[in-house]
Amino acid sequence: MRNGIAVAGSIYVDTLYNVCEYPNIGDLTEIIGPKKTFTGGAVSNVSMDLANIDNNLDVKVFAIIGDDELGKFVLSEFAKHPSIDVAQLQIQNTTGYTIAISDEKTKQRTFLSEKGNNTLFTLSDSILENLNVKILHLAYLLVLDELDKKDDEYGTKAARLLAKAQSLGIETSIDLVSKNPSVFKDIVIPSLKYSDYCIINEIEAQRTTDIILRDGDNLVKENIKKCLFALKDLGVSKWAVIHCPEGGYGLDQNNNYYEDLSIELPKNFIKSKVGAGDAFCAGVLYASHQGFDLKYALRLGSAVAACCLSSETTSYGVLNYQECLKCYDGFIQKTK
Repeated sequence: MRNGIAVAGSIYVDTLYNVCEYPNIGDLTEIIGPKKTFTGGAVSNVSMDLANIDNNLDVKVFAIIGDDELGKFVLSEFAKHPSIDVAQLQIQNTTGYTIAISDEKTKQRTFLSEKGNNTLFTLSDSILENLNVKILHLAYLLVLDELDKKDDEYGTKAARLLAKAQSLGIETSIDLVSKNPSVFKDIVIPSLKYSDYCIINEIEAQRTTDIILRDGDNLVKENIKKCLFALKDLGVSKWAVIHCPEGGYGLDQNNNYYEDLSIELPKNFIKSKVGAGDAFCAGVLYASHQGFDLKYALRLGSAVAACCLSSETTSYGVLNYQECLKCYDGFIQKTK
């Protein structure tokens, strides 16, 4: 019987700078406080969130880190989570890194990234054939150069990898980055055909489907369901999920629609929005792994993301899933 979740793809070391406000081109802004360094990217964020949600869950990570100080830092952070299996981490060349700039007023963040070894990452058929997990989460498409390459049969190498995993009985999940719209469709759409779960934000969903979900600062909520059905039509077989500051929205395997709207969090609760999307994703994946329905999964995703917001780092604010729900439900009661 398959058990556990594998998280594969991109890994970075993030350096966070809090600034008074993000500057216009050519303008100066002030850095507030000391810089902070922590692990980033889907592999570290999602896997560590999962370990915090349930330290008995079998989590395996697949990525490439460098033979450098940043790579050593990544290993030291993983060592804090005994339930994460790092045996398949490859070590070569240089670790990818990101400069994260967080606007003190809006808590929104902007990323400047050097991909490092993430450009080389892939998974061989032999590794997949010996992988006895229930779910494989691959992220982020659009920064994994080797897997983003064209494939004559499947469209991209990532799509080929996901198709192989499905053929072995592994459920597949993908996530993206909010990158240049011109490359979205060629890279993303082939993988949707071989994805059981697609868990992405509203900007990524909009760029994938050409359905407008954001008009300036306003969410075009009436288009959410239409966009989710478009993702299903493009091949997502089980859960199509969109998350954004306004809430989490999804269609399940029977095309039942669910939503979990965001709540007002206590004043000064939000320290940073870095990692919140991955935290939401981890909550949804955990719920699926445990056999919960999508309605519960969206609530858990929202709860985990909310807890993540309480820390400037990507995963330190995430608690055991029961504690995340208790904390989140407490906020809901206070807003009624």
